[in-house]
Formats: sequence, structure tokens, C-alpha cells
Amino acid sequence: MERESLYLKEKSLVSFLTISSFMLILFGLANVVLFLPYLGVVEVILGIFLLTVLLLFLLGKINFHFSSNLFLSTLLFCYCLLLVSGGIKGTGIFWIFTFPLVSFFLKESRVATLWNLVLLAFLFLILILSSSGLKVTVYGQITLLQAVTVYTTFLFLVYVYSSVMDEYLERIYNTAVRDPLTGLYNRTFTFSFLKRELKRVKSKDVGSLCIIYIDLDNFKCINDLHGHSAGDLALKEISELLRKKFREGDVVARIGGDEFLVVSRCKREHVEKKLEELRAEVEDIFGEFKVSISYGIAEAPSDGTDIEELLRTADKRMYRAKRTKKDVLNERFLWELRDSPNTF
Repeated sequence: MERESLYLKEKSLVSFLTISSFMLILFGLANVVLFLPYLGVVEVILGIFLLTVLLLFLLGKINFHFSSNLFLSTLLFCYCLLLVSGGIKGTGIFWIFTFPLVSFFLKESRVATLWNLVLLAFLFLILILSSSGLKVTVYGQITLLQAVTVYTTFLFLVYVYSSVMDEYLERIYNTAVRDPLTGLYNRTFTFSFLKRELKRVKSKDVGSLCIIYIDLDNFKCINDLHGHSAGDLALKEISELLRKKFREGDVVARIGGDEFLVVSRCKREHVEKKLEELRAEVEDIFGEFKVSISYGIAEAPSDGTDIEELLRTADKRMYRAKRTKKDVLNERFLWELRDSPNTF
């Protein structure tokens, strides 16, 4: 959920930066020519600043969190300026009501609320100073009091709506991207994620990427002896073991009955160590049924950057490991049979 949410927030930030920068420059030029020259100059400077932030973000020079903080800080400064100056013909106060929507788009509910409390505190400050007789704004006390009341109400409604939608979207997301039995990611999401990560590998935004194909050996034995309900419980337990072996940023997925796929940014040697530990744990728990794992690893970019090619490579290496294991077991069985005193 976090990856997809960040992706959508990044797209929203690009849109907000683009629209805000051009609107600031446009209104700034209008103010310079027709209304408030000093305010217009500041707006043009802020617009150029946001354009710079947009370019740096698109070029990957600054990350989302820093860019969004710069954007919201600029908006806060601009809104405070409009509250004091009034903007074009006193309409500046209306723009502050866009801040809750923008901030809740870009930040989590609690963080967005803190950003809005800063603007609300400034509104209260202006109201208090105006009540004491100081001329700090073009707006009267009644207008400011109404603005505080409406803004607080609007902020509360946006917060409630955002919280409800977050929970609702979380449920939809889990239904769409999670395997219902194991809770791991499903095939569709994993392949989509892998395509995006391989694009980042090609553009050198990330280093190496490991694609691990895992298949359970002799798993059918559990289903045959104890039924599919026991097999489902075993799959859940193995999935949990697999999930714990990898970092939160890695994608662990169930892509078939007893087939799994892992996308990890770890080095191959580190991945192999984890998988050998996993094999030992699985064999220890399910030794009665001779259940184990076979795996194959493909690494981008050393094994290529094409998704189909990497999946084929990992799949071939997994089946090669499975055949090797069967050959070893068959050879061991023949030697045991040969050494048995009951052999004729």
C-alpha cells in the first residue's frame, strides 16, 4: 500500500507544482501590471521557486518528502501573505480553503493536520491582533472570525473524510494486491511492481535487483495424506517463514499453488544465505513429509533487464536445482538399498 500510495502522491505533487507555479506567475504578473506590484513581484518569485522545485524533483535531485515540504511551506507563506494583503480586490482569503485538500493529498492525516494547524494559528493571530486595534490586515474582525470558523469546520470534514477513505482504500488495496490465503502479494501486483523496478534498474536509479523463484518440494504429500485444509495451514506457515526472511521493502508473493516469487534489492550471496536458512527451517518443521524448497535466482542487470528473460532464467535455475536434488535423493536411495542386508 505504501509503495502505491507514494507513487500516486508523487504524481499529485507534480500536478500541484505545475499548476501552482504557473498560477503564481500569472497572478503575479497581473498584480504587477494592474493591482499590487509588491505582491506581484513576490508571487512571481514564488512561482519560479516552485518551478525549480518541480524540475529538481523530476530530475531526481530531491525526494518526494523534501519536495512536498518545500511546496507546502511555499503555499503557507503565500496564504499568509494573502491574508495580510488581501490579494486582488480582497479575494485572497478564499484561497486558504484549498490548503486542507492539497495537504491531505500529499501527507498522512496526522501530518497534514499539523500543517493546517500552522495556518489556523496564523489566522487566530491576525484575529487577535485585529481585535486589539492593530491594523495588520485588510479584513475586518467579522470576516476573519467567519474564516476561522469555516476553515476549522472544513478541516474537520476533510480529516474525517480522509480517515474513512484511507481505511476504505486499504481494504480495497489488500483485496486487489494480496493473496487471500497467505496474505502475501499476488501475481498481478508483483509482476507490475517488477516491471517498474526494472525500469529503475535500466535508468540506474537502483542497483542490482534479485528475482527469486521458489517451489515447494513434495508439498502434494501433505494434501494427499491430510487434505487440503492441512495443506492450506502449511502454506500459511511457510509463507510467514518466507516473509520474515526478507525486508519490509522486498516483495514476497505467492504466484501459484505452491510457487512463490520474491523481488529483493539484496545481493545474490545475501539472498542465498536467507534461502538456505529458510530451507533448513521448512525441512525441520515438515520433515515428516519430506517437504523442502527449491529456488532459482536471477539478478538484474547482470542476467538482463527484460522481465520475461529474468523470469525464465530464475525458473530454469529453480528446476535445475529441483532435478539435482532428486538425483541426489535417488542416488542416496540406491546406496541405502545396496547396503541393506535384505537386498538379494
